[in-house]
Amino acid sequence: GSNSYDTTHANTNNSTVKKANDNWYKTNIVCTGFSNNVADVIYCNDRGLSSGTGVGLEVTKYQVNGRIDTNKTPSLKCNLNKDKFTTNSGLGNGN
Repeated sequence: GSNSYDTTHANTNNSTVKKANDNWYKTNIVCTGFSNNVADVIYCNDRGLSSGTGVGLEVTKYQVNGRIDTNKTPSLKCNLNKDKFTTNSGLGNGN
């Protein structure tokens, strides 16, 4: 229902996989006292566009498609700050 790239990709809804991952982390890391043993590093969700707008029903391809499928050149670089998933907002997006 969004009409722009920013609102479509605003990180407002957690996926089923993210919810499961967050629950596992809480149960197995936070609740067991191991949080201080985990480095807060950037986990990138690359949503840079290579074609389309990323909005509505328009077919969209993301940059990762070209890097992996076409060029066979994966990258660990995260170009968009909102795609830098971290615990600390000073390092990434804090999400």
